[in-house]
Amino acid sequence: RAHDSTLSSLYELQAGPRYNTSFWTQLKILTIRTVKQQRGERLTMTAGILQIAYLFLTSLFWWRMPNSTGWIFERNSLLFFMLIAQSNGIVIGAVAVFQRERTLLSRERSKKMYSVSSYFLAKTFSDMTNNVLLPLLYIMIVYWTASFRPSATAYFKFIFAYYWTFSTAQSMGLFLSILIRSPQIALVLAPPITLFFIILGGFYIPFENMHPGIEW
Repeated sequence: RAHDSTLSSLYELQAGPRYNTSFWTQLKILTIRTVKQQRGERLTMTAGILQIAYLFLTSLFWWRMPNSTGWIFERNSLLFFMLIAQSNGIVIGAVAVFQRERTLLSRERSKKMYSVSSYFLAKTFSDMTNNVLLPLLYIMIVYWTASFRPSATAYFKFIFAYYWTFSTAQSMGLFLSILIRSPQIALVLAPPITLFFIILGGFYIPFENMHPGIEW
């Protein structure tokens, strides 16, 4: 009987809800908590001044480029600079996020308070205001100071593409933070990994000229 009772209890435990709350409740609460925890950490005076400096120098170097084939190199150079200047900082900033909360996550997960997916998405959403807002404001202005294609369709395509670029950089930083337990090693590996991905983006080596082993 004791054996049957134990099996019955285990069956009821497995058949019951895996977590105490629904996925959407977990996501909402975790996002609000993370936003409160990180308030004032990244949207700081220093971050604002840095973006203003980037904006000033970028506008100065690539001011009102003529819309001609003779300026293709300069346009490619500007796109590459914008990727490097913004993505590296986002990746490095995201790497440090999980390191200080690894113990807290393990403790709360053992109590079945939330799933890993809800935690990851909450971190992504809450960090997005810090890691994506200022870079987006930067490129929204540079687009016009550098005299890219003057049409609403091209402009919003440009903004959308960069938004996903920053989001990808942020997710990669979180992934490295979770994958590598040592924050020192994660911070050392993050910049070269980011740089290799940017180099393979088609700016330095055209896709058709890449070795088949890395072309994918």
